[in-house]
Amino acid sequence: MEGSSSGNANAPSLEKRQKILSAFAGNTDAKARRVTADLDEVIRDVADIGASRYPWEHLKTLLIQKLEEVIQAYRTKDSKTLEVDGEAFETRYKRVLAFMEDFQSPPFTLQRMCELLHEPRRYYTNTEKFFLAFSKLVCGISYPAEDLEALMKKESKTVESNPGKKDGMEVQMEKDPSTSKAGEEKEGVTKNDTEQSADMEAE
Repeated sequence: MEGSSSGNANAPSLEKRQKILSAFAGNTDAKARRVTADLDEVIRDVADIGASRYPWEHLKTLLIQKLEEVIQAYRTKDSKTLEVDGEAFETRYKRVLAFMEDFQSPPFTLQRMCELLHEPRRYYTNTEKFFLAFSKLVCGISYPAEDLEALMKKESKTVESNPGKKDGMEVQMEKDPSTSKAGEEKEGVTKNDTEQSADMEAE
């Protein structure tokens, strides 16, 4: 079927999927939102073709909802308290949602994000492994926010203790005026010697 998702011949047309997505995103009752089979085809479509044919704000709303449902499904079977790469699960989860909300355009990792959301258990069997991989796609880091903050503070102290450095790069110091003046005088003497030598040769 033309315009259908490449992974499912019975999927609704592109135009229909766009309308369904628009209605989903326009639902002001966030608690009533559910990712239906037709909406899941939107995610499959992006995963298949590697690009979005949908308004980003609408697609973003769908991906956030799908992530919440995937995490809930995982945690139903794996309800123990989790850490993700040394960071409390809830802390990382909130940060990932905040990052997704802040995206003003599709991230370059969009296709892989959709692949994981469409078939999460095809790639990962538990919450921790799935969410570690997904959070890296969203945040682009593999270590906890606490470690990042500590690293930034350490770099800030290093810069303060060494004014000759700024943002990890050496800053060229201004030349000593006396040194510059001496250099200029030396240059002038050399120039005069050269001119006198040339005059003698001319005679």
